[in-house]
Amino acid sequence: ISILGQNRKIPICAYTKIFNNVEIDKYLGQQVKLTVKADTFLIEPDTSKINNTPKVRIDLKADLSADSLIGIRYLNRSSFSVVGSKAANFAALYHLSKNADFKTPEFAFAIPFYFYVNHTKKSKADRLIHSLILNIPENQKKLEKKLRLIRKRIYKTPVDPALLKEVEKKMSNDLGYTRFRFRSSTNAEDLKGFSGAGLYVSKTGELNNPKKSIEKAIQSVWASLWSYQAFSERAYFKINQENLAMGILVHRSFQHEKVNGVAITKNIYRNISNGFLVNSQLGNESVVRPKPGVTCDQFICFPANSNIIYKNKIVIDVLTYSSLNDNQLVMSENEIQNLANQLELIKKHFTRKNISKLTYLNTGYDVEFKLDGITRQLYIKQVRPYND
Repeated sequence: ISILGQNRKIPICAYTKIFNNVEIDKYLGQQVKLTVKADTFLIEPDTSKINNTPKVRIDLKADLSADSLIGIRYLNRSSFSVVGSKAANFAALYHLSKNADFKTPEFAFAIPFYFYVNHTKKSKADRLIHSLILNIPENQKKLEKKLRLIRKRIYKTPVDPALLKEVEKKMSNDLGYTRFRFRSSTNAEDLKGFSGAGLYVSKTGELNNPKKSIEKAIQSVWASLWSYQAFSERAYFKINQENLAMGILVHRSFQHEKVNGVAITKNIYRNISNGFLVNSQLGNESVVRPKPGVTCDQFICFPANSNIIYKNKIVIDVLTYSSLNDNQLVMSENEIQNLANQLELIKKHFTRKNISKLTYLNTGYDVEFKLDGITRQLYIKQVRPYND
């Protein structure tokens, strides 16, 4: 809720006794104005006709010229109109990693938009999509029904056998990796003002495993483009959905991860200050959607070149400890320092040059990382703009 509220620029508060408050009950059925302050909130009648919907109109680009799988080394940040923002940013990370102290997941390649668009034509889902966009139902149940029909067409129609054969060939390697992650990569995510975080799904596909087949993974990712949540969020931000397309980023999956985490390359607790915010957790326990009662490490770390006061020491401002690790940090000090240094490298690479120090400090990127295997190798698997 907090993330959505920040993205939508709407006030956020929590009040557990709202259903027992007679003062609020009297406004039921009326249009009201909600004002949220640091320690209280106000509700009052409002007769104005204010449209709080963001004044944004985003037209999407989808280049369908690439009709074959593309190895990650052949992509870059400019490839977003062919394979989607996630795959394009991943490619930038891949190239950057060659001269850095982190890796990106191996055996990566992209399934470009071309195959998704062809599948919607083959399944005739494209007709349902066009009809929906021309006449979007105001009734939620009717909208959900139309979206379910689109997803059903995508699920029920077999994926092009030639594509499946090529994907299987790409997944076959000499190092024994048989499980791969199929990750959504659309032209409607990781945009300035619209991250699309959490709207689309990622699935695992495994060679010679009918329960986790390559076909099911691809269909699931493609179909997730038309979930009610994703459609509604794009509509709220006035994104033109006529040219919407889904690419897929594929790479080997992690089965022996020791730590997973999310970092923001800015100090969101201290304005115009050095430091990066990191949330990390043991194994594959989610830091985004943890189980009830589970907390993760949360701390602020600093790249070596910004630690002016304590030049020869590693500085970590700990906010919370993992409840799964006896209230100890799941990463060592040296691992945290290396992470901070690599985050600084990534931030500089993705930020336009010749900006002021103030603008640079206030620029943030959302970065996903893992420590994998016995060596606890640092992997960076995703980077996108942090919209606050």
